[in-house]
Amino acid sequence: MRVLAAAAILLALHVALAFALDTLGLVESLLSPSGLRALAVLPLVLGLYAVRLALLFVMPGLVFAALVSAGRTWRARRAHRAQARQTPVPRA
Repeated sequence: MRVLAAAAILLALHVALAFALDTLGLVESLLSPSGLRALAVLPLVLGLYAVRLALLFVMPGLVFAALVSAGRTWRARRAHRAQARQTPVPRA
């Protein structure tokens, strides 16, 4: 569950950074002859690309691993419950 929450947070952060860069006029600042505005937006751009790389390349593997682990845990619990039902309770 924590991995899915982290993926949702990264997705929300990615969308927020994309909207912030659009509001600040990233494309216009890159095309303008004065590069000072582009330098001011550079930390946000680097943050956006770091979040994008994590979201597109790291998160799918983490989500897959979490789902496989949850499936194994579920199967082990199910097998344990089935075995517990089959074993007779000793009478004292």
